[in-house]
Amino acid sequence: MAPLRVAILSALCTLLSVGITSPAQPVIRHDVHAHNPSKSFATKHTESIRRSLPRRSAGNGTCPIPTDIPVRAKKTSPFLPLTNEDFGSVVDWLFQPERKLNLTSVSNENLTQTDNYIWMIEALHPNKTDILKYLDGNSTKPRKHARVVINEGGKEIPDATEYFVGPLPIDSTTTIQTLDYIYTGSPHIPFNARFEDGPRSTAIDSIVAKTMSSIADITKDLMNIEYYGESDERSNCQYFVSKPSSGNGSQSIVWLPWRNNGIAPYDQMMDFYASFDISGTDESLYTFRMFVYNNVVYTSVQQFREAWESGKIIKSPITPLDESHLRKDRIGELRELETRFAPTSVELDGKRYKVDEENRYVEYLGWSFYTSFTRDVGIQFFDIKFKGERVIYELSLQDAIAQYSGNNPFQAGTAYNDRFYGIGGLMGRLIPGYDCPYHATYWNSTVHGAESSNTNINTICIFETDIGHPITRHSAGEYKQATKGSALVYDYLWDYTFMTDGAIGVDARASGYVQANYYKPEDEEHWGPRIAETITGTLHTHVMNFKVDFDIVDEKNSFLKTDLILENITQ
Repeated sequence: MAPLRVAILSALCTLLSVGITSPAQPVIRHDVHAHNPSKSFATKHTESIRRSLPRRSAGNGTCPIPTDIPVRAKKTSPFLPLTNEDFGSVVDWLFQPERKLNLTSVSNENLTQTDNYIWMIEALHPNKTDILKYLDGNSTKPRKHARVVINEGGKEIPDATEYFVGPLPIDSTTTIQTLDYIYTGSPHIPFNARFEDGPRSTAIDSIVAKTMSSIADITKDLMNIEYYGESDERSNCQYFVSKPSSGNGSQSIVWLPWRNNGIAPYDQMMDFYASFDISGTDESLYTFRMFVYNNVVYTSVQQFREAWESGKIIKSPITPLDESHLRKDRIGELRELETRFAPTSVELDGKRYKVDEENRYVEYLGWSFYTSFTRDVGIQFFDIKFKGERVIYELSLQDAIAQYSGNNPFQAGTAYNDRFYGIGGLMGRLIPGYDCPYHATYWNSTVHGAESSNTNINTICIFETDIGHPITRHSAGEYKQATKGSALVYDYLWDYTFMTDGAIGVDARASGYVQANYYKPEDEEHWGPRIAETITGTLHTHVMNFKVDFDIVDEKNSFLKTDLILENITQ
């Protein structure tokens, strides 16, 4: 049997009708100069594939077109994200004077970090006990609530605060309260520990531009870069702000690595780092701390200038502007047989899974589940049942952290909490036949920001795939048995696979461009492989935290860890 995945396949009929080659042949897709297939080439291969397909008679010499089987969730989903109407009504309600939040619109061109403004709004799922009463009994569906994060830089003690607003739709019973019941700590994040957004970046850039413009002649000589401010056309480089900037919220210290402008600037690193104290909301009180150039620390601008003017600075190799190593252009000749179509999967008899897109509900060979979607973590799975029995109440990513390494103050102190950036909010459009099969089911996703919503097209795909090996095989005497392996897959940043034998798999795939280090000969083989003249890759670790709420038999499940311990025995 095949497993259901939310993953990658390609429908041959679609492939042929649009005249596109298999995604496994990038030479035809990307490099028309290296190989430009003629019409006769495409026609010849199309006809050979068509001839190889099995034909099923429908009485008139044509093949019937399989139709998707509709399904309707037994109960409307209690896990759905906020609708655009819900979102808009919450925003309007929060801005009403009686809320006393003193909000400034994020569209205000004079918005600063000293204002109170909305950061994001998304659905807050009802309590599990209330949802189970609805799903398993005759209770009414729990009403919605919204999770709201507000940057409150205008308060006497500024912070970022999480609230929940509800019930929804808005009526006379709707209230706003701090969201603390789901946390062991406080719903208040100290200002110095809060995330960097637009207004915060603008404030930081004021001290950075002031400092860097005063040494533009030095940086031009040492690295061929100059910086006068983010919006100044004379600037030919950029910086990044280290994260996290605070351990406990008492102060905020950042390191800024410098990079060339251009594609993938995070892979065009300079051997230069600047540090600033950006504590508090008053940017006029921000201070410069130090520079680090070629492993030498300079604790003042004057010290750096004196060292340069006296010729005491030993120059590091300048990072070249050549970006050829960052591009994906084809290099070399075609490989033998590369122009042939690659193997592909087809749904010869139509889909074996059913979806209710309105309720984001799926059924597949004994499996059934609801899905939800959030800006922070992307897709979530709820009420997962196998053969009618609930086995998992919730399966969802909670956060993904990337911890970096390197012999410089920026890389050595970098740990990205990807949830802040918005794992769901950053999801892009999946390409049929490349990211997922042509015949996959594609769903859109909507992310609510501060005061506006954005719908991203085809960010989630669902398809059944052959896993490439049997899930079981046995031979004993005259009895021989084998069961084909297949699965249903959810695929965007992660694959969630539902196997026909009742197993569930979660796979994460990290790819793309690495955040690089500046290369130094003495660091050879310590922090990552050299990938360009002045650039090395970076050794780093990804840690992903998932929540799996098992409800096997009932909700009273426990967790037991068993270790095998080696014991030395003398015989």
